[in-house]
Amino acid sequence: MASLNNSTAYQRYLALPGLPRNCPDFDRNLNNEVIVNLHERKCRLKVLGVPCPAFVGTAGALVQHIELRHHLTCAGRGEARRPSTAKILAANAFYEDLMTEHDRVVAEETTAVRERARIQNLQVGNVKLPAIKILDGEDRGDVRT
Repeated sequence: MASLNNSTAYQRYLALPGLPRNCPDFDRNLNNEVIVNLHERKCRLKVLGVPCPAFVGTAGALVQHIELRHHLTCAGRGEARRPSTAKILAANAFYEDLMTEHDRVVAEETTAVRERARIQNLQVGNVKLPAIKILDGEDRGDVRT
């Protein structure tokens, strides 16, 4: 039987201290109910433009959090507790896509930071820094460079 417990992408999702980079908001159904993915444990709702930091122990606790804290209704209440293989495979694809996008964004950010550091190092190399003043003994104004 298929399981998310063996999914590298799902385990990486759980291991992150927060949401993956570029994480999308929850999808909604036609009734505007929030769709929580299988075994999802991190709230993806934004409050005043900032992602909610909730990281709960179970998907059920996440549904409860969304309904009580954000006053929204979640889809799929009362569904069977044993998900179908198709639902597990769809959830695994969701986590793989989520972590692939996270890796892409992190790689872009790392490249940009390295490039900025390289440019700053080049700029500092062209700047003549003033001599450092070292005072001998009392503050007599004697200067060594």
